[in-house]
Amino acid sequence: MAAFDPYHNWLSIPPGEQPPHHYRLLGLPLFEDSIDVIENAADRQMLLLRTFQIGPYSDLSQKLLNEIAAAKVCLLGTDRKAAYDLMLRQKIAADAGTSAATVPRFGRGSWPWLIGAASGGLTLLVILSIHIFGKRSVPEAGPRLATSNPPTTVMPAGERPTRKAVEKPAEKRAPAAAPALVNSLGMPFTRIPAGRFEMGLTQKEADQRLSGLQATKKYAWYIANVKNQVPRHPVRITRPFYLGLHHVTQAEYQRVMGVNPSQFSAQGKLKDRVAGLDTSRFPVDSVSWDEANEFCRRLTEMPAEQAAHRRYRLPTEAEWEYACRAGTTTRFSFGDNPADFDDYGWYVMNSSAHPHPVGKKKPNAWGLYDMQGNLWQWTSDGWSMQYYRRSPFEDPPGPGETAARVVRGGCYASPAKDQDATFRHAPLGSDRYGTYGFRAACDLVRP
Repeated sequence: MAAFDPYHNWLSIPPGEQPPHHYRLLGLPLFEDSIDVIENAADRQMLLLRTFQIGPYSDLSQKLLNEIAAAKVCLLGTDRKAAYDLMLRQKIAADAGTSAATVPRFGRGSWPWLIGAASGGLTLLVILSIHIFGKRSVPEAGPRLATSNPPTTVMPAGERPTRKAVEKPAEKRAPAAAPALVNSLGMPFTRIPAGRFEMGLTQKEADQRLSGLQATKKYAWYIANVKNQVPRHPVRITRPFYLGLHHVTQAEYQRVMGVNPSQFSAQGKLKDRVAGLDTSRFPVDSVSWDEANEFCRRLTEMPAEQAAHRRYRLPTEAEWEYACRAGTTTRFSFGDNPADFDDYGWYVMNSSAHPHPVGKKKPNAWGLYDMQGNLWQWTSDGWSMQYYRRSPFEDPPGPGETAARVVRGGCYASPAKDQDATFRHAPLGSDRYGTYGFRAACDLVRP
């Protein structure tokens, strides 16, 4: 029996194309230079391989994860990528008997081409480009992540990001309740009561989400994420806590940390997308999990916060979903119809490919804004595909320290189907995506 080939079986890279170069490993066209596309492709491949970490091939899965991580680091570094591209061009040119300067740059959307070059009786097949997973829904560049983006998944047929972001006239509705707590920086928080809810999806609900989707790499990221929302399980939050009414903003982050890492800012990498806009009330983006925790630590240590006995942290994944649902049992906090998303969040159909000031859409029933959309939100939880099957009933803390961390809520670049109350994603905690942000939780500590 032939030895198991993880490149071929998992990534569809046949033996003749092994060992694969970085672009082939990530499923990208040669010399792809969009940060968004590179990051999204690496995330998709990593998430796919993580599904094999439990089982007989866990070591092989980890080996490929390490290779993809190395490829990602290389292609996202300007100098490293330039050196790697030069080396790869020279190799392709040498193999094909041409000049490196004549090797074309194929962009996204190119179809696979196999070019045979005969030399000394040997034929070398070089993959010049491959068709990546689906059409991108936002312009080039990107948050890390989304930009940073967690992988931007393929939108259903007919759904295209054609509408521009338009601020709707203020509707005549009851004013939002005053926040339960406003800290020394002016950050508003609402009190989340203790209570019980059902977390995750039933198998039937997951099957309905996946109905009609083909089990191909094109949908691998979405399929894996939906499967990781099963099983539905009861959770009780035993203690009330306070949660930020919205994401931490760029201005708030700057005041605490002394820097603004956001790509969507006046000095940021994606400043052209927000030219002429005041981004101080935009959610801070491109923040890693560690940096989000450091913000909470520094905020806690401020004298005024110490005097008020307030301790800040990231919410657990269970606390996040509980607060997002706000007592509802529907797919979204506002119901089951994705068509209503326009009123409650920024997503691929209304965002014009960038985040927006916090608090501009309708809040959920507990007064929380942008729980779905705008930017993904870090939670305190580590990542385990099996955790839902063994999660404790009361105050589940997550599976402990892992390299990957859970983000929730979706982002401006995501379709509505990626932003329901149960949808979860697990990037590396060290990732700094332009689609990742966070909101702070607060506990009152007795002196």
